[in-house]
Amino acid sequence: MKLQLTGLAFILATLTIAPKALAVLALQSYDAASHHRFANDPAFIGDDYDWSGVAYNSDWFTRISDTYYVTAWHARATGSATFYETNDPLGSSTTVGWDSLTRIGTTDIAIGRFSSSPGTTISIYGIASEPTTQATFTSSSYYEMEAFIVGLNGTGGNATTNFRVGRNELDGFYDDVALTASNITDTITYDDDRGTGLSLGADEAYLQSGDSGGPTFITVGSELVLTSIHLGIDGTRSYDSFLSNYIDEISAIVGAGGESITLINPIETVPEPSSMLMLALGGIPFILRRRVSRRPVGRLHQP
Repeated sequence: MKLQLTGLAFILATLTIAPKALAVLALQSYDAASHHRFANDPAFIGDDYDWSGVAYNSDWFTRISDTYYVTAWHARATGSATFYETNDPLGSSTTVGWDSLTRIGTTDIAIGRFSSSPGTTISIYGIASEPTTQATFTSSSYYEMEAFIVGLNGTGGNATTNFRVGRNELDGFYDDVALTASNITDTITYDDDRGTGLSLGADEAYLQSGDSGGPTFITVGSELVLTSIHLGIDGTRSYDSFLSNYIDEISAIVGAGGESITLINPIETVPEPSSMLMLALGGIPFILRRRVSRRPVGRLHQP
């Protein structure tokens, strides 16, 4: 069964091509020190994690291997990308050129390639390894898990320094969501609970125009783990394209370029003696890490 996004979701998809119309990631109560990555303040809600592998140039790049990144097809990131090693806007940065882009079927997920590697000082994010469906979501490890949501801050223009982070709880899943008739993707969702008893407080996030293609991360140990990228909004619900259901396709694209992706198990509670296991998926190598799973630290609380 396909779910057709209308109204605000369509507005989100179209406004991303008009930078002057872009809004900021909506939070219950924005505080620059807490939510703006490049305020470079220790109060930043993501201060314990490495955000260096995410870049913005009017669209979002999230690095998933040495030279490959993931982006949204309807708001696809191409051209040069500038990555910052730390949260200091005056600190070291690396700019790389663009090579190619491959869409995954008729989904809103696209895998791009840089013309050169951003280097070892820029993070490469693993992807959550567990697939799920609308029927199995409530028994999956993602159900009611808190996640970091990345979007625009409203400062920095079409540059990576325009970078805001909030949080939300992953509380829904829909198979085959149609952004348009030719753009259909499995999606994970999170509700806009700002100002309600279900809110995560000041950090509670809701997508706005310009956020399309930005990443959503859960945390596993000290690592940010990529679950999805922003697709659209409909009423009070934000929709993300769920990457874990497209591991075969992502692995095939990256593997054809001689590289591999990292998969991270979001549910393992006891570390295994060997944390790096080499597997083969359709003949394409990738890495599965098992780590102690926990939610983001610091400001977390039960809604």
